[in-house]
Amino acid sequence: MSLRTYFDRVQGRLFMAFALTFLGMLTIYLVSFFTLNSFTSEASERVAALYRGTEAAAELESTLSQQLAAGQNYLQSGDQAAPARFDSLSAVVIGIHRRYTSLEDITPGQETRLNEILREHSALMRDYRALQAAFENGQTAAARQRGSELSAAGEHIRLLIRQLTRDELRRVELASNAFEEEKDRLQFLLVVILGITSALMIGFAYFTLRPVERPLNPLVVAANEFGAGNLNVSVNGKMPDEFRVLAN
Repeated sequence: MSLRTYFDRVQGRLFMAFALTFLGMLTIYLVSFFTLNSFTSEASERVAALYRGTEAAAELESTLSQQLAAGQNYLQSGDQAAPARFDSLSAVVIGIHRRYTSLEDITPGQETRLNEILREHSALMRDYRALQAAFENGQTAAARQRGSELSAAGEHIRLLIRQLTRDELRRVELASNAFEEEKDRLQFLLVVILGITSALMIGFAYFTLRPVERPLNPLVVAANEFGAGNLNVSVNGKMPDEFRVLAN
């Protein structure tokens, strides 16, 4: 093998090391780009879904409170506009319930609680309408007394809604923990890819430079002795074929 062939082989190894480095960096970039894009998209969709659930729970409690206040207002003051507001808010509560149950990521426990809220709300509406009829028929005192009792039923419904809100907040916490774990997994994956790429680069560099440095060291020693006046110095038998032309 000629010296030129030898250095061509070294050059080829250096090129492979460069190509490996490039491929490693490209792999890290592609993995980072696609994985992080997927992670970000999933996180955004998850946060949006949790926000919709939390928003629906808060809206449901607020609307129910307004409806109960309208019912009590009629029983206490006889405001003729209160029954119409009471009925319109009832339709709003039902609409919010329907929207809440249509969320894609609702859990079975939440669905059960929502159905319980709807049942109790429907029963409460029937009782309030009966009280309105009694109030209009002159049974004012009895209607007001019964209305105070129904306030406790309304408070129980609000309690169920607050439990829904706590469930949503718990889901937000779990989602946050899941995102943190996924972030750590991605970081570990990138570190592993970087470590493998670096190890291969170091290995290629070592096995490329080692066969060059090993024969050059005795040549340098021989050159130094030759410069010191030792004309009989020889490295024959210690050099690879490619360097014997320099050793002779």
